[in-house]
Amino acid sequence: MATIGIDLGGTKIQAIRLQKSGTGRRLPARFGELADGGDYTGPVGSGYEVTGTFRLATPASAGPGEIADAVAAAAKEAGVDDVTGVTIGFAGPVDHGRGVVVRAPNLPAFGESVSFARLVQERISIPVALENDVNVAVAGEHRLGAGKGSRDLVGIWMGTGIGGGLILDGSLRRGPHGLAGEIGHMVVRFRGRRPPAGVRGSVEAYAGRASMQSTAERWAKRGRNTSLLRIMKARGRDRATSGVFHRAYEKGDSVTVKLVGEAEFAVGVGAASLVNALDLDRVVIGGGVADRFGDEMIARVASVMRSHLIAPDDAPDVVGARLGDLAGALGAALLAEGL
Repeated sequence: MATIGIDLGGTKIQAIRLQKSGTGRRLPARFGELADGGDYTGPVGSGYEVTGTFRLATPASAGPGEIADAVAAAAKEAGVDDVTGVTIGFAGPVDHGRGVVVRAPNLPAFGESVSFARLVQERISIPVALENDVNVAVAGEHRLGAGKGSRDLVGIWMGTGIGGGLILDGSLRRGPHGLAGEIGHMVVRFRGRRPPAGVRGSVEAYAGRASMQSTAERWAKRGRNTSLLRIMKARGRDRATSGVFHRAYEKGDSVTVKLVGEAEFAVGVGAASLVNALDLDRVVIGGGVADRFGDEMIARVASVMRSHLIAPDDAPDVVGARLGDLAGALGAALLAEGL
């Protein structure tokens, strides 16, 4: 028997078919790099194997019906024979219990309060569940990746915004409103910076890539010189990607260096607050920004975190995510085992 995991984002739909293999082979050390193309098949450790995979572009201007068609098509291409359940990781707030998309920030034509799990299930006749995209990625890292062996961890995903997920006592913690682990909205500075959307003074206001770009643009209008925006335009981008930030940082651009330092500080303080409150044993950091900046950024975040702990001698490990592009789909497939 097998399950299917779907990672549904604003730009891509990634489907994988996962089944138990009995081999017990360890996760390849370079798995994150191997999975970056989204077409990896083979062992993923702990007796699991990816036996089918498919990726296609998200029809971003489409409504729920057309996107459900695309998700169903991806699942079928990955292989639905003997599949017992499908879980979809959705980039936005969801009601897991009802299978409802509460809001779709990356899909403007999608609408709100859509019974999306039901729409997909009608197309493939297999039980379908819905989950937040960072929750499934954190679940994947917990079972197969950087969080393996931990009972209590937080996953922090640094991208356009800041996403988070919690594993407590070995299980994914959603909370009564599905908002557990949303570290991006933790306040780290009273009456601080406003993000493009969300809570004033929050981690996301300082560490979300969209907020960092907005701050750079505001400072540039006030006369601060920065190569960040010039690099963005030279690459034909309308947004500062993780690669643009990394290039400007490598060139020593003072604005970018300051923004990245503020981001690392905000994430470190937020992580420390969660560790102090919940007594966690691991912090896993992923997402496009962390992947691009690598181990040096993770080490700086860890240093900030330790300096804000009530028990710094017992600081949890801070590690980078390992599953690359397949983290979300793998975690979704694992969560589908109980359907």
